[in-house]
Amino acid sequence: QEYSSDQFVTVKSLGARGDGVTDDTATIQNILNTYAATKIIFFDAGAYLHTSTVYVPANAVILGEVESIIMATGTFFG
Repeated sequence: QEYSSDQFVTVKSLGARGDGVTDDTATIQNILNTYAATKIIFFDAGAYLHTSTVYVPANAVILGEVESIIMATGTFFG
């Protein structure tokens, strides 16, 4: 209750698919780079596929629904 809805951004509303098939690496990184200092980043329920490292800025505030999954896959993580 201490935060208003305009203090949040949701990753799906900003282009992340979270379907467990689409590579969301670049989209999530862009969201973190753009909003980490100014917004609370909310991961909607979904499986967010990553094929390389995502760097989370130190000042980022990240929340998510119970069914938010960040999945690492591919040769980078082999």
